[in-house]
Amino acid sequence: MRIAVASDGLDVASYFGAASSFMCYTVTRGIITECQNLPNPHLAIDGLIKLFHEVGVDILIVGRIEYDVANVLCHGGIEVVAGAQGNAADVARAYLSKTLTGVEAVCHLDDPGYTLGEEHTAPSYA
Repeated sequence: MRIAVASDGLDVASYFGAASSFMCYTVTRGIITECQNLPNPHLAIDGLIKLFHEVGVDILIVGRIEYDVANVLCHGGIEVVAGAQGNAADVARAYLSKTLTGVEAVCHLDDPGYTLGEEHTAPSYA
């Protein structure tokens, strides 16, 4: 499994579209075994999905993201988790330990009435 965190430096980017890079964490048996920084190539969403598949990314963790963009990623086979903030490595570890709270498992939402990651009542990731 590979987790990509949309980031600015070592922190989660506040907005997916403005991320300077993706911190990509390789997970083996529930443990992060490798970390690589992938500069944001600013591809169209279909190209980004293809790139994520090529490098083995299964999960994308972001701060804020538009619902329609998240939906395209989900339908392209990339699980999207929105509303994350803080250090990218800590967020990836929290996702693995199921303690990342206050975020949204986007691929399972049906209501596109808001920008994901904005302040609102969100289902907790538990």
